[in-house]
Amino acid sequence: MAVETYVKRRWPSRSTLGLGAVVGLSAILFSFAGIGALVEGALHSAAWLRDDEMALWVGILCLWSIFVFGALRAIPWVVAQRE
Repeated sequence: MAVETYVKRRWPSRSTLGLGAVVGLSAILFSFAGIGALVEGALHSAAWLRDDEMALWVGILCLWSIFVFGALRAIPWVVAQRE
C-alpha cells in the first residue's frame, strides 16, 4: 500500500512577510502620489507632458507597474494575517 502524505504549502517566514508588506505598501503609496503629481503637472505647468501625448501615458504606465509590483509583494502578508 502506498502511503500518501500531504504537505501544506507555507508562506515565507513572518520576518520576510513584514518586510514585503512595507515594500509593497510603500510602492503602492509612491505610485498613487506619482500619478497624482503627473496629472497635476500635466494640467498646470509641465509643457513637456502636454506637448508629447505619450509622455503622460508612459509615466502613468510605469507608475501602474510599480503599483502592481507593490500589490504582488504585499499579498502574502495580507494572506498570512487571515490565518
